[in-house]
This record gives sequence, structure tokens and C-alpha cells, in this order.
Amino acid sequence: MRQDEFLNSLKDALVGKVPEQVIYDNINYYKDYIYSQIKNGRSESDILASLGDPRLLAKTIEESNKFSGNTSNNGYYDNSSYNNSYGNMHGNFSSNYNSGYDYSQNDSDKKGKVIQFKGWFILGIVILLLVIIVMLVFKVAVALAPVALLVIAVSIVVKGIKQWKNG
Repeated sequence: MRQDEFLNSLKDALVGKVPEQVIYDNINYYKDYIYSQIKNGRSESDILASLGDPRLLAKTIEESNKFSGNTSNNGYYDNSSYNNSYGNMHGNFSSNYNSGYDYSQNDSDKKGKVIQFKGWFILGIVILLLVIIVMLVFKVAVALAPVALLVIAVSIVVKGIKQWKNG
């Protein structure tokens, strides 16, 4: 199998099952990966053999996408605009490296979401800790209330007895 056959098989196995952007990102990822491995001296056939069956890889991507919350329309997607949006993906995936995709924007979006998630997570933990502290203080106050009332009552009675004897 050649690189273009591998990438076409992967794309064909993903079309209609995941969003267009997921297909585009994964095709570019594997295209870049194959290119970098060839650049490092590995043979194309060795790289493709290590990646395995593109249909199995597509199934893994599809399952991962289901758990990432990127599904809509019961998991099926309209791919009618796919070729217009990203160019004809049925064309050759030659080893010429020029994906034209800017990963920096995508990475910064992910980092922003992670930071935002961490902020909400930390806020949630702080609120949870405050609730636990308030609950503990309230439980201690409720547990000590009868003792405090008893001490107050005994001290009032003792003072009353002392005043009655002295007065």
C-alpha cells in the first residue's frame, strides 16, 4: 500500500461518521507523520505497516470522537460540502509536504479550553471545600449546643443559689 492509498482509505472510512474537521485534522496528522518519518529515513512501506489497517484506525478515531462530545445528528455527518471546504480529498496524497494547515491556532484553542476547564475545576473544588467547612462548623455547633445550654443553665442556677444565700 502507498501513502495516498492509505490516506484515501482512512478518509473514506471516516466520511459520514465524524465531522469534516476531524477527518481533515486526522488526514493532515497522518500525512505529516508519514512525511516526518520518511524524512527521518524510514521507508514508506515500513511506516504504513506500523500504522496498520486504515479502516481499523478510522474505527478508533470514530470511537474516540464519540467520547469527546463532538457528535451530532446521531453520529452521522453531512459531507456534501467536504470536497468544497477542504479541496478534493480524493486527489493524490503525494509525499510533497505542504498540508497548508495551521496547527498553532488549533493548539491555542485547545490550550484555552484546558485552562478554562482547569479554572472551573479549581473553582468547583474551592466551593466544595467551603461547603464542607460550613457543614462541619454547623455539625460541631449543633453537637455542642446541648452542652453549651446545659453549662449556661447550670451557671444561672449556681448564681441564683449564691444570690439567694447571700441575700
